[in-house]
Amino acid sequence: MEEDGLSGQFLSQPLHDLVDTVFRLQSRGWLRRQVWEFAHQMLDLWVGDTIDHFLAAKLRIVRSEETVAKALTWLHKFLWPGGEWMGRANLKKKRPQPVDPNVVKRLLLDRGKQAAVSTLLGKNNYRRGVVDLLDMIQSPTYMKQIGVNVVEAVLVALFPELKGLVMEIRSMGTAQ
Repeated sequence: MEEDGLSGQFLSQPLHDLVDTVFRLQSRGWLRRQVWEFAHQMLDLWVGDTIDHFLAAKLRIVRSEETVAKALTWLHKFLWPGGEWMGRANLKKKRPQPVDPNVVKRLLLDRGKQAAVSTLLGKNNYRRGVVDLLDMIQSPTYMKQIGVNVVEAVLVALFPELKGLVMEIRSMGTAQ
């Protein structure tokens, strides 16, 4: 095991589980489950731990001091453009228009018609998975939970001594 704990099936297995869950493969026919399992085993056979090593390398880059410093600098420039809090900044600046979720949904569904993923999973499963994924991403509750988890992860990464406190707070929330 590597010193930072980023190795083995710890990285790619959750991705396989996510595909299983999003596309509801366990509730599908026997043949589709067997094809997915065969594809999963062939990927493991051909590339072995390469996917895990690739993901671990990318996670190391994201966790590096340089990357965190760049992200904090970007966040500072974003929130305080010109040294002012963005809420008080010049409101005459044109902000980019939000993207219509229906346009994104249509693009993903149209591109998926020819994709190998939709062929393997089935067009209906692919469509349901994309719709479920987009609904999940647009959920304010889900996005708030992601935000809280990111803040917790940043705090624990910056101040490892807080790990016990964060775990205690989490366990109090699940006990209630």
